[in-house]
Amino acid sequence: MADPGSPDRGTKALGDDSVAKLADAVKQLLTLASAALTLSVVFFKDVAGGHVSQSVRRDMRISWVLMLVSIVAGLAALFTIVNSNTVRGGVLRGCAFVQQLAFVLSFAGFVGAAWVSIK
Repeated sequence: MADPGSPDRGTKALGDDSVAKLADAVKQLLTLASAALTLSVVFFKDVAGGHVSQSVRRDMRISWVLMLVSIVAGLAALFTIVNSNTVRGGVLRGCAFVQQLAFVLSFAGFVGAAWVSIK
């Protein structure tokens, strides 16, 4: 049990197996996010060109920012795993959740913007 005066009171330490599985998921999503960001920039530049509406441009910029948030949150989760002797679940789960949420929202934005720009 945690010391009542410790700053991580109320958090639960994760087991080695849970940390390994979460680290693998974070790494895989980092790879997907990096690839999706690169492909979306190429698609927007080469396929859609400059012939898209302002709303599509805005949606793509928002999606790019969200994808960058996903990448940064994934890196933060990995740094949390690497830089701590005892991994506490709250910070790690929080980073992983932000990574996943930002990825899903960003990907939805990419698909929507691509759909509108192709039409």
